[in-house]
Amino acid sequence: GVLPSAADPVLRSGAAVGDIIGVTGTLGDSAAGLYILESGDERLRSQCPALVEAHLRPRPQVKAGILLADAGVTSMEDVSDGLAIDLEHICEMSGVGCTVDSAMLPLSDELLRLAGDTGADPVSWALGGGEDYELVFTAPPDAFAPAERALAEHEVLVSRIGSIRTAGEGRTINTPAGTKELKGPGYDHFADR
Repeated sequence: GVLPSAADPVLRSGAAVGDIIGVTGTLGDSAAGLYILESGDERLRSQCPALVEAHLRPRPQVKAGILLADAGVTSMEDVSDGLAIDLEHICEMSGVGCTVDSAMLPLSDELLRLAGDTGADPVSWALGGGEDYELVFTAPPDAFAPAERALAEHEVLVSRIGSIRTAGEGRTINTPAGTKELKGPGYDHFADR
C-alpha cells in the first residue's frame, strides 16, 4: 500500500529514469521465518529466532516512510507482496523499467545462515517473500544520500539495490548466473541456478 505522509503523499507513479532504487531494512526475513515454521524443525526455530519473529510480528516502517517523503523520494511502496511484485507495481504505474543487482539486496546474517544450512536460495526469499513491510522507494541521485542520512539517524538501514531505466529496457535482475527478468510470484526463473 501507499504510506501516508506529513508531506504530499508519495505515490507509486512518480519513478523517473535515472532514479536510484532503495529499500529499508533487510529483505526475505519474513519468508524465511515462514519456511522455518512450516518445516516444524525446532532446531531451526531456536537457531533463527529473529526470522520467526519477523514473520509473526512484522513492524511497518511508518516513521521511515514519512522521513523518505520529506527527503524527496519520487515513489514508494511497502514490501507486502514481495520486492519483485511491489517494484513491478511502481514500474507499471510510472511507465518505466528497472534493473536490480542481486548482490546488493540486503540480507540478514540469520537468513544467509539458514539458506546455507538448508540449501534454499536467499535471493528468492528476498524477491518473492513479501510480508516484510520494509519500504521500496525511488529517488533522484541527489536525494538518495540525504534520504539515507535521515534514516540512519533513526537507525534504519537503507540499501541501494538498482536503478530506474526506460520501459523499453525492461525489468531485470543481475545475478551471478546472468541477467534475468524480474517477475512476479513463483520465481521459477531462479530454479535453474
